[in-house]
Amino acid sequence: MKIWETGKATARENMGQDAFLLENLERDSDAVLHLYDWWGDCATYGHFIQPEKFFDLEAVSQKGLTLEKRPTGGGIIFHSFDLAFSLAIPVGHDLYSPNTLESYVNVNREVIDVICQFLGRECEATLLNAQPKSKKGLSQHFCMASPTQYDVILDGKKVGGAAQRRTRSGFLHQGTLSLVEPSSELICAVLKDGEAIHAEMVKNGRALLDSAADLVENRRILRDHLKRHFRQI
Repeated sequence: MKIWETGKATARENMGQDAFLLENLERDSDAVLHLYDWWGDCATYGHFIQPEKFFDLEAVSQKGLTLEKRPTGGGIIFHSFDLAFSLAIPVGHDLYSPNTLESYVNVNREVIDVICQFLGRECEATLLNAQPKSKKGLSQHFCMASPTQYDVILDGKKVGGAAQRRTRSGFLHQGTLSLVEPSSELICAVLKDGEAIHAEMVKNGRALLDSAADLVENRRILRDHLKRHFRQI
């Protein structure tokens, strides 16, 4: 698998690069792991999300939070607290399956291995085998507040989520791994129902780190584990 590191960029540039991978994916292409970082506080949302339903756009502007649509589906993700990555997987690759759910399983099993390598021990990370009952309210549209089938679960809570978009040539997988607990100050400031959504994130999600100390360095270490692992696939 090829590794494509594009460094720190705006949310629009990062999502544009992922869209480029999907648009140029051919059946005989090399698989690509795309790694990137963000300028400032950013949040992305799935292709069918209308951000004005969830965000106080005036507060978003005041806080300097950048919003950008992803080329995949899924909910809203705050990237101040995670490590985001993408995979472009062509038809014929070992991670590809014509069944969408099986493709999630194939990728997230590898992600579990990366998490255990990062933590430096055997861990009880697993996949959520059954789809939870549908939630009501705004929280169902936030990735780390709403576990779905085949998300990555650690100690009973969601630590990794993803969304995919498929073409005849393969699929783009956009993944997120939670590194630290989300900031209630930011979330409550920019969301219309921020307190309730933050509570759901804490209830249903889990971070890989106990604190935000050395967040930048730990993000780099986790990124290196992703590179070493997926390069061999």
